[in-house]
Order: sequence, then C-alpha cells, then structure tokens
Amino acid sequence: MIEKKRNIVIVGASRGIGLAVAEFYAAKGDCIISVSRTRSSVGQWIEADISTLEGIRKVIDEISDKAIDALLYMGGIWESSAFTEEYDFEKTSFTETQSIINVNQLAPIELVKGLLANLRRAKNP
Repeated sequence: MIEKKRNIVIVGASRGIGLAVAEFYAAKGDCIISVSRTRSSVGQWIEADISTLEGIRKVIDEISDKAIDALLYMGGIWESSAFTEEYDFEKTSFTETQSIINVNQLAPIELVKGLLANLRRAKNP
C-alpha cells in the first residue's frame, strides 16, 4: 500500500527542534511548509514573524486553500537572558514580555483558527 504524502506545516522550522522535525518528515517523503523568520533549508519556506498579526496573516494567506494534514508549532521564545546568570525577572521589559506572549500563546491560537479550514480539507488531520 502506497502512503500518500502529507502536507505538514512546521512553525519554527529554521533551526533547533523545529528544523530536526522538518528534516525528519521531509526524509519520509512528506511535503513540508516551513514557517520562520530566517530561511529554512527544508520544503517550501514562508518567511514570517509570527509575533505579529501581519506575520500570522501572511502564513494563512500563503497556504491559501491547500489541505493541511498536520500543523506542528515548534516555535517558542523566552527572555533574551533566560538561562543565564544575568537573568533578572524584574528587569524584563514590557515589550519583551509581550513578544513572548505573542509567540508562545497568541500565535498558535490564531494560526489554528486561521488554518482550520485547511485542516478540515485533509482526510485525517
């Protein structure tokens, strides 16, 4: 039985875990749509800053009416000095906190909402 290639959207696919996941599924023959601010070496790349509404809309617009079998959100950020000895929670700026919330909480919700119709087009999303 020949397995159909899946259309997989991977947010945060330019490095780290997101890139490794994109490479894994691409090696299996799946069609990858990579979303990131910096160029991804895997699949079709959508350059987008998902910390902004414009970036989220760009992803939704570029995927258009394509069926999506999986939407994997591998993007995530934290304070620029997190995990260092210089980290000071009290000195984290409002702008940095807002960006963290936008990327880690708002973007995944808005991407799912915006791509639900695409997921519904797939046979088994």
